[in-house]
Amino acid sequence: QWLANGGDVALDSYGPEVRQGTAGIPASHRAFIGALPLFFTDAQRVYVHAYVDPDLPLAAQDERTLLWRRYGDLDTGYGDRHVVHGHTPYPNGPRLYRHRTNLDCGAVFSGRLVIGVFDDAIPGGPLDLIEVNG
Repeated sequence: QWLANGGDVALDSYGPEVRQGTAGIPASHRAFIGALPLFFTDAQRVYVHAYVDPDLPLAAQDERTLLWRRYGDLDTGYGDRHVVHGHTPYPNGPRLYRHRTNLDCGAVFSGRLVIGVFDDAIPGGPLDLIEVNG
């Protein structure tokens, strides 16, 4: 799935030998990716790729849920924290809800990358949005 959603372009950027394995990817890049957390929190929000289960403590979240589950339109955030996520692309997005923000605009097929601007001291959704078209 990753390859079909832009992963092939990422691998191609390392050169043709990478298609035969990871030898062409610098060890420092592999280590960086391997050390990335599955979610990040600040004082007001939880940032996650796909979904945060509101019924579980953050430390007990399932990796599959964090990476693959999709929010429904009526789903809320995580307690008193706003959730910032992607994984469910909306080419005409982003989708701004009361307790969560979906920034996924399907950049791999729409060419639109939207970045949310947040302030740790201010709760809720983005203060601003930056759009890059390519």
